[in-house]
Amino acid sequence: MFERLKRLIVRSVLSEHLDISARMINMIFFVGLAGAFCVLVSRLIVGSNPLLIAINAFIVLSLTVLIYFCNRYHLYRFGTWVAVILISEIFFPLAFFFLGGQNGVFAAYFILSLVIIWFLLEGKALVVMLVLHMLTIAVCYVLAAVFPQLVVNDLTLFQQVEDSIFSVLILGSVVGAVIKFQKAIFDEERKKNLRTSQALESTLTELGTQDELLRVRLSQQQLMSSLSQSFISNCPMHELIQEALRQVSEFLQATRTLIVVADAATGEGQPVYTWAINERWIPDPSQTEFGAAFACAFPAALPESGSMAPVYCNNIHDDYDGAYRVFEVDGLKSFIWAPISVGGDLWGLLCIEECEHYRSWSESDRQLVGSVVGAIAGAVSRDIIEKERVKALEEAVRASHAKGDFLSNMSHEMRTPMNAIIGMTAIGAAATDIERKDYAFGKIGDASNHLLGVINDILDMSKIEADKLELSLQDFDFRHMVQTVVDVIGFKVEEQGQVFRVQIDERIPPMCYGDDQRLAQVITNLLSNAVKFTPRGGTIDLAARYLSEEAGYLRIQVDVRDTGIGITDEQKERLFNPFVQAESGTQRKFGGTGLGLVISQRIVRMMGGEIGIESELGRGSTFSFTCVLEQGRQTEQESQSDVGDATDGAGNDFAGYHVLLAEDVEVNQEIVLALLEPTGLRITVAENGIVTVQKFSENPDAFDAILMDVQMPEMDGYQATQSIRALNTPKAQAIPIIAMTANVFKEDIEKALAAGMNDHIGKPINLDHVLAKLRLHLKGEV
Repeated sequence: MFERLKRLIVRSVLSEHLDISARMINMIFFVGLAGAFCVLVSRLIVGSNPLLIAINAFIVLSLTVLIYFCNRYHLYRFGTWVAVILISEIFFPLAFFFLGGQNGVFAAYFILSLVIIWFLLEGKALVVMLVLHMLTIAVCYVLAAVFPQLVVNDLTLFQQVEDSIFSVLILGSVVGAVIKFQKAIFDEERKKNLRTSQALESTLTELGTQDELLRVRLSQQQLMSSLSQSFISNCPMHELIQEALRQVSEFLQATRTLIVVADAATGEGQPVYTWAINERWIPDPSQTEFGAAFACAFPAALPESGSMAPVYCNNIHDDYDGAYRVFEVDGLKSFIWAPISVGGDLWGLLCIEECEHYRSWSESDRQLVGSVVGAIAGAVSRDIIEKERVKALEEAVRASHAKGDFLSNMSHEMRTPMNAIIGMTAIGAAATDIERKDYAFGKIGDASNHLLGVINDILDMSKIEADKLELSLQDFDFRHMVQTVVDVIGFKVEEQGQVFRVQIDERIPPMCYGDDQRLAQVITNLLSNAVKFTPRGGTIDLAARYLSEEAGYLRIQVDVRDTGIGITDEQKERLFNPFVQAESGTQRKFGGTGLGLVISQRIVRMMGGEIGIESELGRGSTFSFTCVLEQGRQTEQESQSDVGDATDGAGNDFAGYHVLLAEDVEVNQEIVLALLEPTGLRITVAENGIVTVQKFSENPDAFDAILMDVQMPEMDGYQATQSIRALNTPKAQAIPIIAMTANVFKEDIEKALAAGMNDHIGKPINLDHVLAKLRLHLKGEV
């Protein structure tokens, strides 16, 4: 019971969940209830006046009910007024008249009433109740004086002493409890206010710090916004970067700001962009030892993430164990170095440096530097991309113009021999004597060979652009290859009345292994240019020199020297560009496709060498190239024997052999029939693939080989070959099928072999080549 009463008192008086006025009224109620209960017990023990006992019992009951309803229904304001009115306006007059009037314990109850009014009320209510209580006191005094019989004076001495003691105890308890309670409340409120004040002070401090950080960040954002806007302007990039360094330096109040750009090849760095508060701290732009900063602070290569964190130093003497003390000679004391990566590569280093005093760099300083680095890297990257785009556009325009000029030149180069062919054909047809016809046929042959050379150059260039130009390696006689070239070019030299000298190093072995046709093509191109650009009576020298040998691989240098017109240094730079000649008037004056040197350069590089030129305008030119060849795999005697077999006229007699020719163009049919007529070969013609399959199916054993064109109507050569191979006869699987087509690229040859053909002959038809293939597949001769 006592525990429950204790919890009730604590919950009603000391709980912070209740308002302070509610706790105050509960405290007074409980003290008054305790006092009234004690008086009631005392009255019962001594047998006091029954009326007084009833009054005390009523007080105890009233206070109990009042405490319950006030806390049950939170009627604390109502309870306050009830308590004040009961004590000051009801209990006080009753105590005054029943306890001896002015001769009793009046003073104690008067003080008790004043204390309760003072602590429970405030403002106008306090004044009203004080005035009302004073009037009540005055009325009690007047009534006691006018009607003395109203005052009860029959209390015994013991009862008077008892009432005095209880009155003093109750008064003292109430006043003491109120004062102690007020002190506790005051201490609690003071501590709470102190905590609130400290929390408020801490909050204000934090808000001040946050406000400062916010101010700094706002300033940084304004700076970055200014830099970002400036970097998208049309001003030159170096001016924009220089202005950015100025703004960053002034914002950070740094002594100087640099951007050191690294050389990709040497690793040395130079201060390309600089800003300083005065000239004293501007570094020498020719300094290259800034590369030490790269090596000291950052790895040689970027990590996989493509970025590196800045390095900052507050004191070069103490930080990083003095690793940066070497930079003291430049006046450096503190710094932030941040790498600038562009396109995944280390482009440069942003250096924010302090030279006049040591400095502790804040986190916001480092963050700002990182943001500036990102902005500069983005601007530089965009600038590089834009320059590359402009360069690519200019190159595309130049290439387009060059190709346009090339097509114009090709039109001239191809129409000229075609005009000769058409014209000489008409002249030959109209001629009545054999000499005139032979003359016309000779010119037609020359023009046809020239036209074929132009077409071959175009095809070779097409292969180069498609990256499909390949070498065909075999054993060859080096001197014989050179002699062949000399024979081809010799008549042109004789026509020009030029001096032509050939020198071959004796250390070059007779037999080599490589692509003799491509090598001869390069030498022929260089000699043709030399003849073309050397005036009548000039000199042309062809020299082949042995350079070295390693593990069976020979390095040979070929020089073609002339005393022609020469070229300038500017023309040299354009000489090996496709579709471009040394000068625009060259083609009109001398002719040519402008592709020979480009093709030659590609062939030479495929042979493991390089080609170059030394020339002086008006004093001739020297073209030199190197190539790598292997030692020959067969002897010179074997090679001569092979040549003799190939040119033996007896080997060209194919009497008794029957060939099926699949060709849809009548002119081509006539050409093949006419060329092979002297060999005694019997030829049956089929005009398309369907007829070819049909004729072979009717009598497969009648044919010894099939010459198959690839592009034909109804059914092409690939389908015809597959159909023949699919026939259920032994001859269909064994008969040699040779492709004879103008499709001469490597992939065309591979496609023909994949379709089931045995070999390939290119058009225009070379009779020697055709005869060699027929000897191989009909007679088994190599």
